[in-house]
Amino acid sequence: MDLKLQGKLAVVTGSTGAGIGKEIALEFARRGAIVVVNGSKISIVDSAVDDIAKELKIASKNRVVGLSGDVGSETGVNAFIKQLEAVEEQIGKKVHVLVNNVGIFHSQDFVDVTDEKWMHYYQI
Repeated sequence: MDLKLQGKLAVVTGSTGAGIGKEIALEFARRGAIVVVNGSKISIVDSAVDDIAKELKIASKNRVVGLSGDVGSETGVNAFIKQLEAVEEQIGKKVHVLVNNVGIFHSQDFVDVTDEKWMHYYQI
């Protein structure tokens, strides 16, 4: 099925781990999209970009772009948007697809989660 993603710019937040976000980014790239991979640490972002490029046997600069940033805070979102605008300008395209996949998980007993931690989960 042709989803008409060839050459489209797709952003997938929370796409560096071994989970659904990275798989979504990989599938967009398989279908010809230019993919922006996002995570909070640049080293992990770079690793995810390399993994996707190797999987598809492509030059990462051409089809997979890594942007680090904490999109779980207003400051982080603003910084991410500035980076994303630079990518849009560089490739001459606006974002066509946004997959807001960012999330967090901490394993602990329900009763041990503080109000502050619940608010942090909610903000993310």
